[in-house]
Amino acid sequence: MVFAGKSRVALHHGPGVAQLHRLVASHSRMKPDFKRRAFDEAKKLFPDGVVEPLVRSPTFSGGLPQPPDSAVRLVHKERGIEMTCDEFPSQTENYVIAAIRLRIACDENAA
Repeated sequence: MVFAGKSRVALHHGPGVAQLHRLVASHSRMKPDFKRRAFDEAKKLFPDGVVEPLVRSPTFSGGLPQPPDSAVRLVHKERGIEMTCDEFPSQTENYVIAAIRLRIACDENAA
């Protein structure tokens, strides 16, 4: 997934992030409200207005609209850090993972 603009911050995936990926992938399909709850919690990682979520708009091919891409890009406005996730079929799942990765990147840069 390529977005125009600033380059992505590459983070190593520790065991905690890998475990989180598995948790989101498994629970989101078992419990319908899990994705919404995880999304609501992920939004609490940053104060309002600090992170700008960007998603791709639907494209048109041959005059017919194509489904929107599930990739999500989050941009921390104050620090200029951006994080992208396109590993899951849902924008909600990708938002949760991108928000956690962005929070980790911000904490690492602050130290």
